Amino acid sequence: MVSGLGWYITKHSVGLWSAAPPPKGWQAPDMTGVQASIDSTALHVVETSAAVGTARIDGYTVVHDRDTGPASVPVFASTPDGHRVVARSDDPDVAAAMSGGMFVGHEIDLKPSHDHARFELR
Repeated sequence: MVSGLGWYITKHSVGLWSAAPPPKGWQAPDMTGVQASIDSTALHVVETSAAVGTARIDGYTVVHDRDTGPASVPVFASTPDGHRVVARSDDPDVAAAMSGGMFVGHEIDLKPSHDHARFELR
């Protein structure tokens, strides 16, 4: 058995090797039902221009600049109506604060911007 992961760990692969072929030959299973079940769990992502109001942080990372340290923070957050939004803060003070703590579950204020949704900590 050989296993592997894609670049961002979003694709998984497995290879099973044998000295003898399968008794019925290679067969590709019909995965349409399974894929439909997976697809039905997807969360709707709010468009950047509609990202206003409050949201709760589901996950985030702090982007560091080589010379200045914490620089920005992209977040995935959920709105009160159950939608998902992606937003970013380019405030280095927010990045520094979030670099030193745990903000998953923290409420944020969403503010539209010309090219991305931005957020402010509450």
